Amino acid sequence: MAVIRTSNTSGYCLQMAAAAFSPADATAYFMGNNPATAPTAASGSQFRVYCPSSGTVRACYIFVNSVTTTGTNEQSTIALRLNNTTDTTVSSTLDNSVAGAVASNTALNISVVQGDYLEIKWTTPTWATNPTGVRISAAIFIS
Repeated sequence: MAVIRTSNTSGYCLQMAAAAFSPADATAYFMGNNPATAPTAASGSQFRVYCPSSGTVRACYIFVNSVTTTGTNEQSTIALRLNNTTDTTVSSTLDNSVAGAVASNTALNISVVQGDYLEIKWTTPTWATNPTGVRISAAIFIS
């Protein structure tokens, strides 16, 4: 966790990362901060990243890197999931036809209290060509 100051607003940043995997069509994947484990399609709540203090999620940046094979340009949705109940869309236009796709939202306003947890939820499209060797990382700013 890093404490940062931007525009006279202090806060902290939660980092998330997952191991490379090859996503299937039309599947919801969940990830948190376990760089040695690939995202899972089983269910949320397995990769919790806890908020150490109360605040408001202001921004989220997610990097989806197709290391082995890029997919075709069908769009997918990537969201920030709070306490395995509430999804807030970061982007509904994620395109895996480039090696490094970025989804970001700097207009978030999600209240969190100490002990809440966050995860990333990625709902994949039905691709003509699926990406492979996909690595996901994220940074979430809370002030």
